[in-house]
Amino acid sequence: MKELQIGHQIQKLLCYELKGCSAYDITKVTLADQSGNSRIFDMTPITLTASKPSAKPYFEAVTNAVSLLEAYFEARSALPFEEDDPKAMQNVNEFAQAFGDQLLQQAQHLQEDEAKLIASFVKELDIYSAVRSCETFFADPISLQLLQISKERGWYVLFDHLAISAGSHTCQDARYVADYLIKHHEYTFADIPEQNSYQDEKKSIYPLYKQLDNGVMLRILVQESDTEDEITQYQNHTYGFTAPLLALRILKTGLHGPESLPLHEVYQELETVPLDRPFYEFSQNLFQCVFLPAHASAKIPESFEQMLNVIEPNLLTQLQKPPRLSIVSRKELPLEYKKSYFEHYGIIFNSHNYLHSAACYNFFLPLYRSDSDKVQEHVQG
Repeated sequence: MKELQIGHQIQKLLCYELKGCSAYDITKVTLADQSGNSRIFDMTPITLTASKPSAKPYFEAVTNAVSLLEAYFEARSALPFEEDDPKAMQNVNEFAQAFGDQLLQQAQHLQEDEAKLIASFVKELDIYSAVRSCETFFADPISLQLLQISKERGWYVLFDHLAISAGSHTCQDARYVADYLIKHHEYTFADIPEQNSYQDEKKSIYPLYKQLDNGVMLRILVQESDTEDEITQYQNHTYGFTAPLLALRILKTGLHGPESLPLHEVYQELETVPLDRPFYEFSQNLFQCVFLPAHASAKIPESFEQMLNVIEPNLLTQLQKPPRLSIVSRKELPLEYKKSYFEHYGIIFNSHNYLHSAACYNFFLPLYRSDSDKVQEHVQG
């Protein structure tokens, strides 16, 4: 099978390039974490049928804030969203609607170039990811600043993943929402069973995937709380299905076309910009991530504050943070591997198309805490 051949090629590449990497089975590798524990990663690419970037007809003609909001509403009404489903909304407080209205009011004040930058990014996505990404850009001025910085530096910005807060494990909320996105937006679980769900500390996560025929892979993390003192269920209660996290990848023009920009290079560039916020960095062999804490604090209802203070006071601080941004870097496949990788999805590879960026590892599991560097806080300015 073609996917096994590609997985085997990537396996051999990583065993050659990465220290402490060894082959396991036909397509898997083992990597030791910092504690000396071995972890197994399957390099087999996900088998998906490529689909059109359905957001493009709505966002490709955007010229200003007014036309961006028009595109947002038209795309939002084109397909069902969680807000249209009573069961999905059963835990969501009416404050979520007020918060969403606030984001739309903020979007009315976007500058013309900001609106165009947002539209240029989201038009390469599907309707669901485009709408949720817009909401993050409306909420977080730093996400806009990153788009502007990237344009100035000649970088390319790619969608990596969105996190969606669905509720609690007790009610199986995340699985319900995952099934909803599969039904209405054509996302799918990976065809590798062990990648279909996992636990991260006190929450459960269901990763969904979608391959677009322009080369972009979409990843949605649908998450739920496993315990009463975990924040995800309260994010859902307060903000509904506005994504708490949007993760972006940064590319630069390399010798053989666009290539993934290592996270330390991104960070060095951003250090010269007065972002006025700390960065948290985790590094992996295959996956790196910098979390940008929320720029502003949301004023949530007093009744929420009282409830959270009884359960766990730290929850209140977390909940006051609106949607935030993450910058990730995935180890890029060499040029000679990319043709067969994209052929697997029926896509003709173009080395000069920045959307044709292919990662060695497209899943989420590298970001486990036992293999993360200690958190490093860097204060800007």
